[in-house]
Amino acid sequence: MIGRIGLRVVVVLLLGTLLAGAWLFGTSAGTRVVIAYVSGLTPNLKLRHESGTLFGPLHLRKVVIETRRNDLEIDGLVIDWSPACLLVGSACLRDVSARQVELRLSAAPPPAAAAGAPRRGPPSLRLPLELDAGRISVARFDIVQGAQRTRFEDVEAALNWDGDALRIDRLALAMPGWQASASGTLTTGGDWPVDALLQFRLPRAGEPTLQMHGHASGTLVNLVLDAGSSGVLAARLHGTLQLFEPRLPLRATLQAERIDLPSAQDSIVQLTAVRLAASGTLLERLTVEGNAQLATPWLPVLPASLSATGDWRG
Repeated sequence: MIGRIGLRVVVVLLLGTLLAGAWLFGTSAGTRVVIAYVSGLTPNLKLRHESGTLFGPLHLRKVVIETRRNDLEIDGLVIDWSPACLLVGSACLRDVSARQVELRLSAAPPPAAAAGAPRRGPPSLRLPLELDAGRISVARFDIVQGAQRTRFEDVEAALNWDGDALRIDRLALAMPGWQASASGTLTTGGDWPVDALLQFRLPRAGEPTLQMHGHASGTLVNLVLDAGSSGVLAARLHGTLQLFEPRLPLRATLQAERIDLPSAQDSIVQLTAVRLAASGTLLERLTVEGNAQLATPWLPVLPASLSATGDWRG
């Protein structure tokens, strides 16, 4: 008799747990309770539920992640995933989209590394399960640092993360006047080795274009870029970029046999045998120097020296 009563109690408790879990994760009201609890438990994370359930699709009106130096704010986040994939140790994201993402960086530069301090670099990262993202899309992605705002548009990605390496099937983004895409692999350990193909198009369709195809190798600590361009400029580019140093130090060389320049007359003015070298930092001050030969129909070939300063915006 006592054994039957104990069994009934266990069954009732089990059913109650299942019903409570189904209500929390499978209904909009329950999901709102879970999200409010998580937001209250984590001071640096703020979530505002709009509709949907944790079983998906889930609509979040706003997500805010705050750290000591940087803040991330996501508006209009929609997550559609398959919970059944967890049974085979995988997180399957069918579709993740956001109306706007804003990354606010600290206006102050990071402190300089002390003498003898270990080199800056990304931490090793290993996921406990595989991540398969069929489609990630962001309508607008803003990076804000002080008074400077950089906006990327139409960001799309499809990727797979097996725990040790990130395979990017497609990553595409745009800014007013240009488009870029990439595909390849990124190992998430050590200095994060990179092996990726890059494409760049400037400007957009309907106007004279500059197309660039390249290869990124090395690591995220010391990224090596090799590229060739076609269209209005046929050139070869080689450079290195240090992504984890302040202001992003950059060194690059460009070689082109010919660059056509606009002219007041119908005749074409050309720069030939162009050799340029750039050094400095991508975010603060970049110096470009080099030489070329100026060729015009009405003058003999003249040697030319080229020099400019700026940042990645121009």
